[in-house]
Amino acid sequence: RAWSDPSFDDTGWESNVDSWLPTDQLSGQDWSGIGWFRFNVRLDPSLDNRRIGFTFYHLGALEVYVDGSRVYRIGSVGATRDEEIQDQDVSPVTLPLADGSNHLVAIRYSNINFYNTVAAQWLGGSGWRMYWGDLSTMRSNQTISRLNEGLYVGFFLAFSLLFGLLFMLYREERLFLYCTLLYGSWAPAVLMISELPFM
Repeated sequence: RAWSDPSFDDTGWESNVDSWLPTDQLSGQDWSGIGWFRFNVRLDPSLDNRRIGFTFYHLGALEVYVDGSRVYRIGSVGATRDEEIQDQDVSPVTLPLADGSNHLVAIRYSNINFYNTVAAQWLGGSGWRMYWGDLSTMRSNQTISRLNEGLYVGFFLAFSLLFGLLFMLYREERLFLYCTLLYGSWAPAVLMISELPFM
C-alpha cells in the first residue's frame, strides 16, 4: 500500500496511462491482472465537496485511496483468481476531498479473469472509468436509467404474454407462438445488454 502514499516517488512510472485496457493491446507480459493508477486532484474552493458525486464503471474489482487512506472499495482486489472477488456498484459516492487542497488519489485495480469475461470481449477491452458531477443529478440519472431499463424489459414481456395468450386461444396460428418466443427472448437480451459492463 506504499504506492497509495502521497510521498511515494512515482517519477519512474509511465504517465498519461489510459485506465481502459483494449483487448488487442494486452498480452500476458503487459498485463498481469492487477495494477495501480495515481493522479492528483484539486477541487475548486467554490465547490462543495458534499455535493460532488463520483461513480466508478469497471470490470473487475477496485479500491480507492485518498492521501494514503482507503476510502472506497468495490469487490476484493487480488493477484490471483482465488483472491479476487469481482463486483460492480455504479451508485454515486462522495470522496473526502477538502475544497482547495491538493489530494493524491490512487486506484488499485484488478481483473484477473480479463480474457474470460464476455463483457470484455463484447466491449473490446476492460478497465475502469471514473465520472464525477453533481451528486443529486447523478442519483437522479441513475434512477431514471433503471426506470427506463425496467420499462423496456416490461414492454417485451407484456407482448410476449399477449402473444402467448393469443396462441393459447388460436393454436393453429403458429405466428403467435413465434412472436411469443421472439418477444420473450428480447426481454432478457435487453437486460443483458444494459447490464453487460456490470455482469
